Amino acid sequence: AAEITVIGVTKVSSDAGLTAGNLIGTSSDGQADAKTPGTDTTEYIVGQMVTTTGAAGVIGTAIVNCASPVRGA
Repeated sequence: AAEITVIGVTKVSSDAGLTAGNLIGTSSDGQADAKTPGTDTTEYIVGQMVTTTGAAGVIGTAIVNCASPVRGA
């Protein structure tokens, strides 16, 4: 069985190495991907990393709010 988190603390699989504090959204393959406001203007930011991941495919902890995503504008 799978659990789905809409708002709260959850585990994510990283698309690349992420640092605690990075704002995140999803990559094309559904993994957590760093988003930069003002640069990723056509993408949505849905959370922030709590832990650091060293590489792609590493599981990290993030705080997410998928109920109210914001564009990276």
